[in-house]
Amino acid sequence: MVGKIDRKDCLEAEELMRVIRENIDSDRQKAMKAFGKIYEKYCEVLWTVCVKVCGDNAVADKVFGETWKKILNHPNYDYTNNKVTIMTWMSRIAHNARLDIFKKELPMSDYTIDDYLETEIGIEEEEEDIELSFSAQLIEGALAELSEKERDILKTYILYDTDKKSHVPDEVLDELKERYQTTSTNLRQIKKRALSKVRDYIRKHQ
Repeated sequence: MVGKIDRKDCLEAEELMRVIRENIDSDRQKAMKAFGKIYEKYCEVLWTVCVKVCGDNAVADKVFGETWKKILNHPNYDYTNNKVTIMTWMSRIAHNARLDIFKKELPMSDYTIDDYLETEIGIEEEEEDIELSFSAQLIEGALAELSEKERDILKTYILYDTDKKSHVPDEVLDELKERYQTTSTNLRQIKKRALSKVRDYIRKHQ
């Protein structure tokens, strides 16, 4: 049950989202002013959610940015009809943003990750009642099979080694090498093995 204070916040957020929707094309300044109010009020708590979802500040930073882009592009929060708190709604978007990263950055050899990820998750349940789709559970299960080191290295490469063929910055590689007392060549091998484990897990459990 949403408390009175939470309900007031949710209705206020709903109204600001309406202002964004109705003015983003005709009066962008008015729309961005409303967006700014939402950002100012929820940026800190959303950042905490992103860190919790990602477990890594570098990945969380990317998810944080993508989440706000999604909110601005699709300001469709509706507490009146859905009775979902604003933070539950934002948390779902952050989770989907994280899954989008893996969907784009973990290519599969004989099928695509799109077959396993359903990013259009509904917002009917409260946060504590949310269940991951089967496809999302596959990804979560695969990552859970990795060691902490493998997850850390894989997430770092995924963050930078995108479909734009970017490269992990030297300073980031140096930090990884120092953290795990290893070489660049070995880091790439660890990443390769981790990807293979993810693929094998998905094939086994699909």
